[in-house]
Amino acid sequence: MGYRWTFPVGGFAALRLGPGYPNFIDGRANHLNPPLFLAEQKLETSGPDSPAWRAAMEKWNINTVIIANAGYGALQGMDAGAFCNSRRSRPVYLDEVSVVLVGEDSANQPWIARLAIDCQTASLPAPQSNSKIGVHDYYSDAAGMLYVLHRDAEAGDALQSAAVADPNDPNVYFLRARLCQREQRLDVAEREYRTRLGDEG
Repeated sequence: MGYRWTFPVGGFAALRLGPGYPNFIDGRANHLNPPLFLAEQKLETSGPDSPAWRAAMEKWNINTVIIANAGYGALQGMDAGAFCNSRRSRPVYLDEVSVVLVGEDSANQPWIARLAIDCQTASLPAPQSNSKIGVHDYYSDAAGMLYVLHRDAEAGDALQSAAVADPNDPNVYFLRARLCQREQRLDVAEREYRTRLGDEG
């Protein structure tokens, strides 16, 4: 049973995996089941080793967690870095827009032994498109994922590549500002924020 509160990921999982593998929730829950929606909003902002997540995993028998965050969205969703470092789950897949984790229990040990990765060192797949838009999207998404994983040098390189492909993307400036802010390069961060807002003065 998997979890990620978005309609696209939840809908895709339900279509491809159901009914043999139940999908925990998708973006329609706020209409179909308000109490469940409110409970999952708490999960959205809780760490993977928190009591809220522990209770949910036990209650709903959650076995697989899918985190799908692309580019700027990586800063708004569940913390992929925290889940990669969780004591309760192990990452088995990583690309520029998603992380897949399975529960750290005996039933999953064969999968973990074969597929487990280290989010701090795992390579991201190469771009699948040679078009300028495809290359930009890949590096923008990769920068967001690398940022939340605290792989800052690689995130900076990805942002540079994204800016070459599309120098006018405001989200590239925003991500670069966040990165500089975390590195305490506050003057550069301010300049990037101003550029993002169209104010270079």
